[in-house]
Amino acid sequence: MRISPLLFIDRRQEGLRTWIIAAGALDLDSAPVLADAFARELKGRGTADLHVDLSGVAFCDCVGLSALLTAAHDTRAAGRAFQAHSPVPAVLRLFGLTGATDILLSRSHAFREAAAAG
Repeated sequence: MRISPLLFIDRRQEGLRTWIIAAGALDLDSAPVLADAFARELKGRGTADLHVDLSGVAFCDCVGLSALLTAAHDTRAAGRAFQAHSPVPAVLRLFGLTGATDILLSRSHAFREAAAAG
């Protein structure tokens, strides 16, 4: 577990799934903390798929989005699955405006999230 002034990061293992749980603001100051967590998972966890719980992330700027997109790319390049889960409406809107929804969320998950956001 690692803490920045704006972002709390935790992890849990569920079989072949590694979960990164983020809470707080994901921005210029805190995105490196999340990027470090992703890098540690890619180096030391074998073949576990990477899932990111964003339900506690109230704010995400373009630097935070970049950290998520980089993690998705690097995880998939390593032959592992990557999926973000449960973004709050403001974060989901950022994903939609930037075209990141299909990259970060599964299609069925993205549809459910968009429907819930209204």
